[in-house]
Amino acid sequence: MKHIPSFFAVLLLAPLPELQAVESKMPTLAVSAPIAITDMRTEGVCQPMGVEEAAPRFSWRYAAGADTPRAFRQSAFSIQVASSLEKLSLGQADLWDSGKQAGADTLSAIYAGKPLASATRYFWKVTGFDSAGKTYSSLPQFFETGLMKAEDWGGAQWIGARKERPKTIPANLQGLKDYSFETKFRILEGSATFQFRAAYAWQKGYGIKIEPGTPGKFIVTCKKGDNKNEVLKEYPVPKCATNEWHTLQVTLK
Repeated sequence: MKHIPSFFAVLLLAPLPELQAVESKMPTLAVSAPIAITDMRTEGVCQPMGVEEAAPRFSWRYAAGADTPRAFRQSAFSIQVASSLEKLSLGQADLWDSGKQAGADTLSAIYAGKPLASATRYFWKVTGFDSAGKTYSSLPQFFETGLMKAEDWGGAQWIGARKERPKTIPANLQGLKDYSFETKFRILEGSATFQFRAAYAWQKGYGIKIEPGTPGKFIVTCKKGDNKNEVLKEYPVPKCATNEWHTLQVTLK
């Protein structure tokens, strides 16, 4: 028989303060009602934030219980929008009260109230009417507007590359000054390559390539962003034998 632990752990997550302040006031959905208004959306989203439409669209659905009479149909509706949850609860629709609107449509009812301010939270609810005149009221929901006017951005600008980029030395090379270095090398086969003034081997920088021979070749290169070397200058070397030690001294200015 497998061992079954006799204890378990519970993790409690505290809600964010500002959300708790709002949602604690929002009533819970009553499941005992035979017909309830549910799935309330603004611009197709439940309780959205950042709505940029000056006249947002509202939609909702009806959820029927087991004892709901058959052939239920909405005959009219009314929508109320308020600036606070308290005002909406008191029936004070200070932004918009659509009044009773005949129709069975529950999609895309267009807001037609006072102008909405940017970055503001509003609360709304809908009341439905059946053919007998009985009403069904929803729970309040909210939507929050985004930045709706150009001046709301406070002088913000699009992020992008400048048309004329400043001709400055890259940050990783700004600390470099004139300097010299000396090194010894031996070519066993192929050629010898030296790279300098680059933070990494694959970044833009300068290089020296020495090919052995009589005469040999001393080639100065520059690596571009496409990882290709461009030959800047080529000098002949009277003699550069393989398997022998050579000394290279370079001065950078």
